Formats: sequence, C-alpha cells, structure tokens
Amino acid sequence: MSRSTPSPLSILILHSFLIPSRMRLLIFLSFVVAVYGSAILTGQKDDATMNGLWCPICKDTIAGGEKMGEDALEDWIGDFVKTECDKLPMKKLQEDCYNAIMGKADDLVVGIISKADPTALCTLMTLC
Repeated sequence: MSRSTPSPLSILILHSFLIPSRMRLLIFLSFVVAVYGSAILTGQKDDATMNGLWCPICKDTIAGGEKMGEDALEDWIGDFVKTECDKLPMKKLQEDCYNAIMGKADDLVVGIISKADPTALCTLMTLC
C-alpha cells in the first residue's frame, strides 16, 4: 500500500491545532498584512477585498451613531472612524480606510438619522 503525500492545506490545518493561540493570531495578522499590504503598495487593491475591511467599521459607526444626538453626529463620526481605522496594521491601510468611510460621511449621517439598517446602508455605500 502506497502512502500519498499530504497537501499543504491539510498540513497547515493539522499544525494549526498544535500552535498556541497567540502564535496563530500572529500568523493570521502576518498573512493579512502581507496580502493587503502588497496589494495596496503595488496599487492592485481589489475594491471588493478592501470593502470587506471597511464593513465592520461602517456598521459599528452606524450602531454607535444611533446613540449620539444629531448635533454631535458629524464630529463623532470623524473621531470614531479615525480611531477605528488607526487600529489597522499599516499607515496606508489606515489612510485608505479613513478616506473610504469619510467619503461617505454625509450618507452615514442621513442613514443614522433615518435609522437605516447598518448592513443594508453599508452595502449600498459599497463599504460591505
């Protein structure tokens, strides 16, 4: 009986159970930085991929904005988006995140005031 060579994916899955959780997180973050970083730096970013990164920030902005008063909403959105985007691992990614979401700030304000569904609104604004 001959043994077949395991695929790289099966080896990765098997080894992922043997690696401590901090190391798995570090490997995952390294993967994210490598994939998205190279795409951004080479100017080959795929909008659909980048939109996936902005989606949770967009939804959280809407959810948090619903708790704010209308008068403070615009300033709060700018501060919140800056804080959330600054958590991303690369400066260029942080800038792209802020510009993508703040480019839709007027739509966010209208959506929050009208109590729009966060997923629907962020999808409509092409952030999800």
